[in-house]
Amino acid sequence: MSNPYDSVYSSAALEALTEHFDLGADLYKFWGSPRSVLRALLLGWARAGHPSHLHYAWDLETAPSLDHAILETTRRAVAFLDLEGCAQPHLFEPGCGIGGGVTQVAAMLPQAKVTGLSLVRSQLDVGRAMARARGLTNTEFVQGNYLRTAFPDAHFDGIFAIETLVYTPIVERPALFGELFRILRPGRTLVCFEGYRLRNPANADEREWIQDVLDGWTIPLPATTREFEEAGRRAGFEVLLAEDATQHIYQSALRISAIATSALSPLAQIARLPLLGALVRPLGFRSPRHAQRFVAACRSQLKVFDAGLSAYFLHVFRKPRQQGELAVHALATPQ
Repeated sequence: MSNPYDSVYSSAALEALTEHFDLGADLYKFWGSPRSVLRALLLGWARAGHPSHLHYAWDLETAPSLDHAILETTRRAVAFLDLEGCAQPHLFEPGCGIGGGVTQVAAMLPQAKVTGLSLVRSQLDVGRAMARARGLTNTEFVQGNYLRTAFPDAHFDGIFAIETLVYTPIVERPALFGELFRILRPGRTLVCFEGYRLRNPANADEREWIQDVLDGWTIPLPATTREFEEAGRRAGFEVLLAEDATQHIYQSALRISAIATSALSPLAQIARLPLLGALVRPLGFRSPRHAQRFVAACRSQLKVFDAGLSAYFLHVFRKPRQQGELAVHALATPQ
């Protein structure tokens, strides 16, 4: 399996991720309820009221709308942060994307300060614009690398990461957890929702599906849950919860594949035409090649789940209050 980059520290990572979001960020506008999609296409991210999340939706089959289910994933993550007794929490989202999570949590918890970090400057510009449009004064957007931040030790009361740590190559997971451990206050939690590798591909079709996802979403090969948890433990974290949540996002994976087939693929074909292509390029199809790879990823992610190559997990890690402390309680799944 070829990776788009070997290190988050590398210039190749910055170039690959910047290109991905500069060329295709608008493609994510199609990930929302029809009204939100239309408003985002016409008005842009900041004024649309679009969820602005680039992650799977939670329990879509029972949700009032796709927008609601997308936002529910973040609500679930925040519910695990265990903020009891923290009147004015300072929360952190590493790899915050275009700021959907930061702005949602800032609106949910007006007493909190929510800081987001991204390598990609254009993403932060979108996040700041959304925060201003929504009248939020408790957000902060910082450009940087989450393997080595400028934040002081024990700076945050909670860290939530939804499909963002997957951008770290497996060999750099120890450095990632070391940094997140350093900047989290003792006794507080790190919550992660990520896709993980369950097994190696058995044939050419399975190798192609995995490569489609890596190429189209510009991510390195994901870790296994065991690799991920072990990296957390070595940094000093306790693993409070490790739960296969694939069933909760599976309908969302189906919807992503359906949107790719019914909307994105026809538009990507139009983008290749000399004259008509100009009409759809502002919708996220400035690069027909990038759009085709994105469509392939949206389709193949479902095949990867169906073949048992990957699973979606919820992890909750806790930084002990003091050296050598053991976890003495278990977390219940929020209802």
